[in-house]
Amino acid sequence: MKKWLRLLGLVLIVGLLSGLSFSVVVFGQDMVNISPQTLNLVQFGGGEVTVHISISYDDEALVEMRSDDSTIEALYTFADDRGDLVAKFSLEDVASIVEKGEITLTLLVDYEEIGSDTIQVISGAMKKGK
Repeated sequence: MKKWLRLLGLVLIVGLLSGLSFSVVVFGQDMVNISPQTLNLVQFGGGEVTVHISISYDDEALVEMRSDDSTIEALYTFADDRGDLVAKFSLEDVASIVEKGEITLTLLVDYEEIGSDTIQVISGAMKKGK
């Protein structure tokens, strides 16, 4: 194993010194991150759900969210500071496709599944003072 690491290090050093550029792919990194991670069905008046998707932004892409057999479309999209795709969904639309409990939501871009994230869905008033 150490030989492979040394060989990889040598290749990277030689490549950097010769002006080559490398793309680093991080396996196991989440492609989709949904915020908030806890959605309160009682207190969602007029808000938005933000989804960060680790793909390049495309202003013509159709971005959708699916839970079981229900699908909703993003209100709008934009690029974050790294050029990745960010989508905003109506909190009311998201609430219409989820139930209480742990829910996995799948993101689609131009009808292709990109990834998913799991959130908690609750239904209750927050305690005062917290």
